Amino acid sequence: MPNHSKPKCLIIIGAGLSGLYAAYLLQDHFEIVILEANDHIGGRILGTPNGGDLGPTWVWSHHKATLALSQELGLTLFAQYTKGDALYDDPKGVQRFNPAPFAPSARFAGGVSTLTDALYNKLHRVKFHFNTPVDTILDQDDEIIVQSGINRYQGDKVISTLPPRLIAQNIRFSPPLSSQIVSELNQTPTWMAQSAKALISYESAFWREDGLSGFAISHQGILGEIHDASQADHPALFGFFHANRSVEDSKSAIIDQLTRLFGPYAAHPLCIDLKDWKIDPCCSTPLDQIPLRDHPDYGLDISAFDGRFSCIGTETSYIEGGYLEGALQSALKISKQLLGI
Repeated sequence: MPNHSKPKCLIIIGAGLSGLYAAYLLQDHFEIVILEANDHIGGRILGTPNGGDLGPTWVWSHHKATLALSQELGLTLFAQYTKGDALYDDPKGVQRFNPAPFAPSARFAGGVSTLTDALYNKLHRVKFHFNTPVDTILDQDDEIIVQSGINRYQGDKVISTLPPRLIAQNIRFSPPLSSQIVSELNQTPTWMAQSAKALISYESAFWREDGLSGFAISHQGILGEIHDASQADHPALFGFFHANRSVEDSKSAIIDQLTRLFGPYAAHPLCIDLKDWKIDPCCSTPLDQIPLRDHPDYGLDISAFDGRFSCIGTETSYIEGGYLEGALQSALKISKQLLGI
């Protein structure tokens, strides 16, 4: 006889890439509710009106899940522009050089937010609650209660996609998580939490006309690493701030630096978009204020309440943790577990 029992309720905390993809994979098998602290989807994927990226940017050929999902959703990728010379900026002045070839990387036409937007548009059976930061998770009998202020949500299973440190520091659990789990969460650096990024848009890609790729390394200016960030008819550069530099009131310093590096045309941007992830309460914690020296060795298997509570996200992935690929791989893993595959 057919099984007409009511589908179990799955609560997903966070509407970033891993949460949206897990919902996409599981919406035919669960009643899904997504609780998001912000008023928008995307998490650390943040786009600009011209298709720029203030969060993650690149995809590489070995990111199989990202490439497969992009094709499934009908998205377009294009090669990162690297043709031409690079610039090196130190106390001796600006030096022009021909860099060693990069590992080929690609970008999303329209920005990475096209990926999260496409997933969101596929979630016809999922209920979203925005402006809903989770503060408490309770294990009661055979269900989990998730609280955001006075609002309570009941589910059979809960998946948190928050960065591990945010889980440990911002959410109260009853009964409490073990000291070992809390320690593992706190010891896992949040990817991008030490970063700040600037996107500078122009009328033309004048650096290309001068035989430059747009790539520069600078020890003198406010931006430490710069790349071509152009999208179709929207020429742009983007740069990562030096770890010790403030984003506040930085636009004139950015213009001065780019003018010194790329010439007088750089002095007249159409606009400058900024994002300081270091001060974003949905990304960074006090433990994340120390800059990373190397890419962390990511990978966590965290669950509680007899498996009814689980953690996913790019920091939990043993495969390409810290990248878009890691976020997708973590969602694939939990989906297979919940479906018994």
